[in-house]
Amino acid sequence: MKIICLSNQGSFAPAEQLTPGDDGSLVYPIVVDQTYDVHGLLIAPNTCHVLVVVDFKPRWIPIGLFEITNAEMSADWVKVEIEGIPFYDELHKQSGFTTLVAYPRLTEDPAHYNGVVNWEPDHLIDFYKEVGLV
Repeated sequence: MKIICLSNQGSFAPAEQLTPGDDGSLVYPIVVDQTYDVHGLLIAPNTCHVLVVVDFKPRWIPIGLFEITNAEMSADWVKVEIEGIPFYDELHKQSGFTTLVAYPRLTEDPAHYNGVVNWEPDHLIDFYKEVGLV
């Protein structure tokens, strides 16, 4: 899946699509008119966040800041309903996200997910290998 950045301003996206805690004033670390590969989706009833790499760091960014240029998802991605699953249920309670779609290890291994989103070196190396960045 590929997307192009339309804006890096939280105020650009509909309020329900923003990161929890963003009142529309956040400036996201993405570059307008740049194309990004999507490495995962976090889905809630009114929104979706995409996992993109910015400055060598994976980040969840609201889909409302992008336009989809190629909707084809990787054939090996797995969809997991996260509500009620230990660790992922905390993500659900904090953010309202209900579904995670990504490569299998990111959806099945909470330690790996946590390591990726917290930029832990060993997990980042595995992430980069998994998504074909190394």
